Amino acid sequence: MFKDYNEFNKLNEKKEITVYNAKGEVRQANEGKYEWRFDESIDKTSIIFEIKIPKYMDTSAINVDLQPNYVRLDIKGRITQLSIPEDILVEKSKVQRSTTTGCLQLTMPKAQIS
Repeated sequence: MFKDYNEFNKLNEKKEITVYNAKGEVRQANEGKYEWRFDESIDKTSIIFEIKIPKYMDTSAINVDLQPNYVRLDIKGRITQLSIPEDILVEKSKVQRSTTTGCLQLTMPKAQIS
């Protein structure tokens, strides 16, 4: 009739999201259900990633992990992880946050410009 405390605790445990799935591909995740989009710069030399984050959320609650083939954001404990369409140069990438809208923008130069 009643669940044991340990059983109840196991149901509420949060599973850690791994970077890669069983096939070796980057696992896609959006736990926070944030709106996001990938775009290309006008001169087609970089990829622009924008994600809408609540305006009044403190910037210190956002952690960005940028890799050549994926981006992983930890926003207040909620993971958003997406594969990037092309390889990028991590060292030359920029992260900016709008003070008026709260939108986070990552500008990532392409590794190979075609």
